[in-house]
Amino acid sequence: MNEAGICPNTGQLCKEVIELKTKVEHIEKSQEATKQDVNEIKDSIREVVEFQGGTKVYVSEIKQQITTLETRLFTFMNDLVKNLTTNNEKADDTAAKERQKSMDRWIDLLKWVLGCTIVAIIAYIFGKGM
Repeated sequence: MNEAGICPNTGQLCKEVIELKTKVEHIEKSQEATKQDVNEIKDSIREVVEFQGGTKVYVSEIKQQITTLETRLFTFMNDLVKNLTTNNEKADDTAAKERQKSMDRWIDLLKWVLGCTIVAIIAYIFGKGM
C-alpha cells in the first residue's frame, strides 16, 4: 500500500485506510475545537475571579459605610432621648412614658428600614454580579 491508500496487490483504494484518515482528520479538528473551548473557559474563569475581587472590595466599603451610618444614627437617637427626658416634662411620668413608647416605635421602624436597606443593597450587588 502506498501513500495514497492504494493496495499494491489489487491496485484499488483500501477503504479502511481512507476511513482511518477521515477519522484522524475529524479527531484533529475536534481536538482544536476543544483547545479553543478550554482557552475560552480559562478566560471566563479569569474574568469571574477578577470581578469577585472587585465585588469583595465594594461590599467591604458598603459594610463600613453602613456601620458608620448606624453608629451616627444610634448616637443621634440616644442624644434625642436624653434631651427629651431632661426637659421640664420630667415631672409628668405619663408624658415621658408616652414619649418613650413613641421613641421605641420610631427606633423599631428605623431598624426595619435599615435592615431592609441592607438586604436590598446586598441583593442588588449579588443580583448584578450573577
